[in-house]
Amino acid sequence: MRRWNNDTRGHGVADGGWIAPGVRDLLGVLEETDWISEDPDLHLGLRLRAVCQDPNSPWSLKETAIHEGIYIISLK
Repeated sequence: MRRWNNDTRGHGVADGGWIAPGVRDLLGVLEETDWISEDPDLHLGLRLRAVCQDPNSPWSLKETAIHEGIYIISLK
């Protein structure tokens, strides 16, 4: 089964099960009234930067931006 237009493999190289519990937690709080921060870069950005700067982190933070109330993060 193709997963996007130029997918020739039909399958990935791993699953995302290891992160699924965290994603479920995030989905749960997204529906709470007024959950979205008035300054996400201040409230989330500090923790995000700390996690990405950890030598054992699989991610590095490329950039952050706020567009129409959406906090956009780019990771490498």
